[in-house]
Amino acid sequence: MAGMHGAETDGLRRVARRFGITADAVERASLLTTGQVARVEWVGRDADDFRSGPVEAVRAGLDHLGALLRDRDAELVRQAAAQDEASSARGPGTALPIDGHGDSAAAPGTEGPVPSESIDVDHLQRIAGDPDAVANFLDGVSDQALERLAFTRPDLLGPLEGAPYWARDLANQERLDEALQSAREHGGGQLDGLEQVRRVLDTTPDATLPHLDLTDRGRVYAAVGVGDLDAAGNVTYLVHGINNSVEGQLPAQVESAMNLRDQIALAGTGDVRDVATVAWMGYDSGGMLSVRSDGLAVAGAERLSATLDGFTAARPDDTVDLGVVGHSYGSTAAGLALSDGSQHGVDRFVSMGSAGFVEARDTNGWWPGGKEISRSDFGSTEVYVTEASPDHTADIGRFVSGRLDPRDHGFTEFSADAADGRPGTTGHGHGSSGSDVGYLGPGSNSLYNIGQILTGQYGAVDPGR
Repeated sequence: MAGMHGAETDGLRRVARRFGITADAVERASLLTTGQVARVEWVGRDADDFRSGPVEAVRAGLDHLGALLRDRDAELVRQAAAQDEASSARGPGTALPIDGHGDSAAAPGTEGPVPSESIDVDHLQRIAGDPDAVANFLDGVSDQALERLAFTRPDLLGPLEGAPYWARDLANQERLDEALQSAREHGGGQLDGLEQVRRVLDTTPDATLPHLDLTDRGRVYAAVGVGDLDAAGNVTYLVHGINNSVEGQLPAQVESAMNLRDQIALAGTGDVRDVATVAWMGYDSGGMLSVRSDGLAVAGAERLSATLDGFTAARPDDTVDLGVVGHSYGSTAAGLALSDGSQHGVDRFVSMGSAGFVEARDTNGWWPGGKEISRSDFGSTEVYVTEASPDHTADIGRFVSGRLDPRDHGFTEFSADAADGRPGTTGHGHGSSGSDVGYLGPGSNSLYNIGQILTGQYGAVDPGR
C-alpha cells in the first residue's frame, strides 16, 4: 500500500471498508462457485478424486484472496489510526505518510501529487434534476474519472439520471454494500431488502443495479437490470403490480425479466447480448385495498417517467428500441406515465392483465375532470394489451376502481390463451410455477406474442378475442 502516501484518514478508512466489503463478496463467491463445481457430474472409478480436486483448488484460491483483502483492510485501519495520532501530536497541517516513514505527502522520488482529471461535483449537484444536462456534462468525462466518482461520491452518482449505467451500477453497488454493512451492525427496517438485492445480484448472470432508492427507512426500492443497458439495441422495463416488494418478490421479478430477455432475443436477432431488460421495482404498489385508488399509480408513474427520461438522456443518439411491460396495477402506473403528453422515448408498451387505465385527466395533472383516455394519448408509442380468459383478478381491479378496460378503448389486443401448441396463461400472475402458467412464463403464448411485439414484428402476433 506504499502508493497511498499522505492520503487523508477518512479516505483511508473508506478504502479499508471497501477491502472488507470485497472480502465478503469473495467469500460469497467461494460458496457459490464451489457449490456449482461440486454439482458437476463426474463419472468413473476416480470420480470422487476428480470432484474434490477442482473444488479444493477453487476454494483455496478464493479463501487466499479473501484473507489477503482482510489483511489490507486491517492494515489501512491501523495506518489511519497512526496518521491521526501523529497529526495530533505534531500539530495541524502535518500529514504522516501511509507507510509511516516520512513527513511529506508525496511518495519518495516524486515532486508531489500527480494531477488527475477531476469532476466539478458542485456543478453536477446543481444539474442533477436535469438528465439531459447531466448526460451532456458527463459526455466529456473519462471513464477513469467516473469510476473514481463512483467510489468517492456514490450517493451522487448512483441515483443520477442521465449518467452512464455502468458507472451508476458501480456507485449503487457501493451504496448497497455500505448500507448493508450498516444495517447488519445497527439494525433497521431495510436489512431484508438490502440482503435480497445483494443475493439477486450475486446469483443472476449479467445483473446490474441501475436504481437503488434508500430514502424510505423502512423499505428498499430498486431496479435490477439483466444485460448491458449502455449498449443493448433492445431495452425493456418490467413494471410490477400490487403485492410486490423488493423484500419479497425481487427474485421472481428478475426471473420474469430474464424470461422476457430470452424471448426478445429469440424473436429478434437471436443474440441475447443485444437485449437488456429491467425488473423495475421503483415504487410502492400497495396491496388489495390500494387497487381501488389511483394514488400509488400516480406516484409510480412520476417515478417511472423520471427513469425513462434518464434512459433516453443517457442514450440520446441511439437507435435503441425502448419498451415497457406493465402487469396489473403496474400497467395502470405505466399507462399514466406514457399518456402524460410525453412518451419518454418509449416505442412499445405492453399491458398484461390490467387493473385498468385511468379514465380522466386534465392538462394540469392526473385529476378527475379531464377527458376519457384513448389511443391518441400515447402518441407514437405502440400499445398492445392482453388479458387471459382465466384471469378474473384483473376484472376485480377494474370493478372496484371504476377504471377502463383497455381492450374496449381502441388499443390493440393480443392473445394470452393457448395457441399453436403454446400453453395459455392460467391466471393473473406473470411468472410460472408448477402447472400455473404466467403471462411471462417460458414457452407461453403470451410471452411469444410479447416477444414479437417488442421486436416490432406485429404481423406475427396472435390477435385476441
